[in-house]
Amino acid sequence: SLTTRLDAPSAAAPRSMDPSAVASERSAVHAEEQQVEIANELVKLAFSAYIPAVDFKMSFGRLMYPQQTFGLNGTDWLTDWNAAITLKVPIFNGFKRGAEVSQARIGLRQEQYRLAQLREAVQLQYEQAVGERERAAASITARQRTVDQAQRVYDLTVLRYDQGLASQLEVSDARLSLLQARANRAQAIAQYYIADAGVQRARGVSSAALSQVR
Repeated sequence: SLTTRLDAPSAAAPRSMDPSAVASERSAVHAEEQQVEIANELVKLAFSAYIPAVDFKMSFGRLMYPQQTFGLNGTDWLTDWNAAITLKVPIFNGFKRGAEVSQARIGLRQEQYRLAQLREAVQLQYEQAVGERERAAASITARQRTVDQAQRVYDLTVLRYDQGLASQLEVSDARLSLLQARANRAQAIAQYYIADAGVQRARGVSSAALSQVR
């Protein structure tokens, strides 16, 4: 006896998404794409070590030079104004820049490989979940046919029993077969909804959003 109704899904097959589109919607994939962008910026930053740099500094202030020790009379102020332009041209620093660029490129390739692997894993997870849902839907159809056949056998057995052509044991066996077929169908429906939840999970739908849809 079920505490809640367990209705069979509609006969129309649910629409499946393109696995690549599913991968583009996953938050984990978005996060890894950000990591790739960060690694790309680190490569640019490492290359910037080869670019000359120009610095400009200027300071302006007032300085006091008293004629006597502790003679702070407030009248011996002088203006101090300095300006400097510095050009830094990288020539040689012990191959450090080349090593930093190579390290940044390796980090970029690693993040790109991680992104490709993550996309493939998400697509495979979604395809497997869709396949499991289709298998569960086919199981419901097959077990529904078994229920229909068991119902007809039970009805015919009851009719034969009413006419004195069947025993009470045969009626009990037919009833047991019908109940078993119904239980198998209910189990198949439950497995379908579990598989459908797996499809939504593979798409990145949260459990809270999934419960609202249900």
